Amino acid sequence: MANLKNRIKNSITRLGKYRELAAKGYLFKLISAIFTDFLRLPFYLIPHKGVKVVEEDWDYLIILDACRFDTFKELNDIEGKLEKRRGLGSFTTEWGNKNFDGYYDDIVYVSGNPRVCDSMIKGFKGSEHFHDVIDVWDEGWDEELETVPPGKVTPAVLEVRKKYPDKRLIIHYMQPHCPFVIRTDLNKFLPLMENPDKSNIIRRKFLKFLASKSSEIRGLWKHTDNPWNAVKKEIIEIEEFREGHLENLRVVLKEVERLVENLDEKTIITSDHGELFGEFWMYGHPDGIRVKPLVEVPWFEVEMSKKVQ
Repeated sequence: MANLKNRIKNSITRLGKYRELAAKGYLFKLISAIFTDFLRLPFYLIPHKGVKVVEEDWDYLIILDACRFDTFKELNDIEGKLEKRRGLGSFTTEWGNKNFDGYYDDIVYVSGNPRVCDSMIKGFKGSEHFHDVIDVWDEGWDEELETVPPGKVTPAVLEVRKKYPDKRLIIHYMQPHCPFVIRTDLNKFLPLMENPDKSNIIRRKFLKFLASKSSEIRGLWKHTDNPWNAVKKEIIEIEEFREGHLENLRVVLKEVERLVENLDEKTIITSDHGELFGEFWMYGHPDGIRVKPLVEVPWFEVEMSKKVQ
């Protein structure tokens, strides 16, 4: 019943969005929003089953944000066993809400993603679910890249291990999600939010981060500073963005390999959701969509013999 209530509330919210877009004369945005929500309809009606990560056996759970199963399989060189699992969401907070519906005192969350933090973000507040949330993005934010490089997450994890030797750790790297850390030339297509009057640096960082996520919001493409709109207008090829994504994955996998060499208990590498590169006429990772490139994620158990004993 609660699930149905949430669906009704979401429908009312979207109806308001349609009216807003129509009033502003954004016909293309309106059509895109309706089309994407139309695709969501069958997923609302059909229960979605997938892996609930808290019920699985692991000591360290490494999250690669927006990592597809196929790209992980293509680029990963870490020794271990790879399985394909179905995730519970196509957007970080959706994934968080569906995986963590209780309080888990045995888990500490090391977060390079501001969507998992001590604040309430789209109905999910990390401190209400975990023993502690370590906001790596706070101190580890790179102003030039407008993201948290993977090299900032790893040392934080090693410090947290010392502080919480008896806790399970969830380790959330921001990559391969954009902004791009190698193909920085592509970041000019990512919208940034300027807030010169904001004195709170954390808020400023977070607002910029949210702006960089705007490409995900239900295909509402209009301006050329949106990467997917640039693709649609043939300003740039989709393969360039795919390559930027793959370069991000290569970088974060190297960092993860360095990390797992220092972990001495069962370690799983997975993803919160995948990424669309034009499949089903969509890009990014809109919430509520259950197509395979978004919900089929890697579930990789690192080989113990390759780790510190």
